[in-house]
Amino acid sequence: MIYEAVKVLKASGVRFLISPYEADSQVAFLVRSGQVDFAVSEDSDLVCFACPRIAFKVKLDSTCEYLDTPKWTKSLEKRKELKNESLRVFWS
Repeated sequence: MIYEAVKVLKASGVRFLISPYEADSQVAFLVRSGQVDFAVSEDSDLVCFACPRIAFKVKLDSTCEYLDTPKWTKSLEKRKELKNESLRVFWS
């Protein structure tokens, strides 16, 4: 899946970085500093680094979970809209 994603990104002219090791803190910094729009990860480790926008659990059919942290941390009412119970409990 990574090889295919890299191929599509290159063909589309999209700039991207590939880390050879764990890069959660660097990725979170790139998102927080506005250098990139969001992070893509296979797990939720980026939450620990205060990454504001994360797409994770990406599937071959291009579906994924998307977490927009600022949206859910602004108000209690917004948190009630979360469909995922684990995330609802986490943000409360």
